[in-house]
Parts: sequence; C-alpha cells; structure tokens
Amino acid sequence: MEADVTRRASLFVDHQNAYCAAREVFYHAAHCQSPRLDRIHGQFHPRALGELICAQYNRRHPNEDPLMLHNVFVYIGEPDRDKGSTQERKRINRMEHAEFQRRRSAWRRSGVVTRSAILAYDPAGVVRAEKEIDSKLVIDFVTGAIAREYDVGIIFSADRDFVPAIEYVRESHSAHCRADIAAWGTIADGKFMRPRGLAPVRHFVSRSDYRQVADERDYRRSRRAR
Repeated sequence: MEADVTRRASLFVDHQNAYCAAREVFYHAAHCQSPRLDRIHGQFHPRALGELICAQYNRRHPNEDPLMLHNVFVYIGEPDRDKGSTQERKRINRMEHAEFQRRRSAWRRSGVVTRSAILAYDPAGVVRAEKEIDSKLVIDFVTGAIAREYDVGIIFSADRDFVPAIEYVRESHSAHCRADIAAWGTIADGKFMRPRGLAPVRHFVSRSDYRQVADERDYRRSRRAR
C-alpha cells in the first residue's frame, strides 16, 4: 500500500478583514471598532488557524491526499510611531506601534511570515486606511502558484478584491495547485468571496473552532508589565 502524498497548504490571511469579520460573526459587532468590545475580541493565532483548517479538511476528506500546513502569511498594516500633530496623538501612535511589534514577534516565534506596510494617516496623524496590503497578498498568492510554492493556497478574507487572483490561479494553474477560500462562521453567515464559475473549496471556522484558535493576549502591555 502506497503512503499518502501530502499536499503543501499555504494560508494567506488578510488580517484586518479577518479580525473585523470575527468580531461581527462571533460577537455581533456592527462595526469593527465597536466600543462595547475589548480589542482582544476577534484576535486569533494564525498558525493555529492554519493547522485547524488543514486538520478539519483531512478529517472530512479521508480518501484524499492530506493537507500539510506549509506556510502562513499574514498581511497587516503597520502603525507609524512618528506620526502625530500633537503630543497625545504621537503617544497613541507610539503605543499602537509597540502593540504591533509585540504581536508580530509572537507570530514570528510560531513560524508565521508577516507582510506589512505603513498605514495611511491624515494630517493630524489619525489612521485613515491600510495601503498596499491587498496588493502584497495578491502578488504572493499569484507568484506562489506560478512558482509552484504550494499545492493548495487558502485566502482567509471576505474581501472581493481577491476574487480576480483566485480566478486567475484557478483558470491558469489548476493543473498543479488549487485556490481555496476560508471564512469564519458558516455558509449562512455569508462572509466569504464568490468567484465566478464552480464554487471553490471553502473552509469555514465555527464558533467552537474559533475558541480553539482565539488569542486572548493583550498586546498593548508587555509581558514584563503584566
């Protein structure tokens, strides 16, 4: 009997979209920055999430070659510690930058690759939007397929900006790799992309599954301070 041939799975996480979707689906927050929720609500461990997705798929498809988590990439905006037109705004941005650094260090220790770009600010130093993050994810997802760096690429996001990348990989590289999507909740929650044609493989992470990968650390404080 031949041994199973594992398939390399790479998880591509659109962090802000995934964080906000978790808050909406699991905590019923109408807005990502809901004042009634703490910042930790919606946080998750990216590598644990990837391992969970692969394990669930393997249990549900025992007759297929199993997925093995190969890489986890997280795409996230990076605060600029030097922004701010007032001392208070500079203080806030320095704190947010320190929080970002602690989170990124924790991810890196687990083997997660972080792709970041400096956030866009208004003249006062208040965050306006993320820039370049989606482009970085698209480039990595497409070039990874072309270079055959993964057998199954999974995008965790509900952002329709990624649909063209998924459709391209499916149409041009399906002979050697597969493009999947992942989302929180169930299909009824509707927080997933809908590419054209046959529906891609979809990995849903339920409320009970989310509890297994939730990250309850408050990165605003250093471990020494705690």
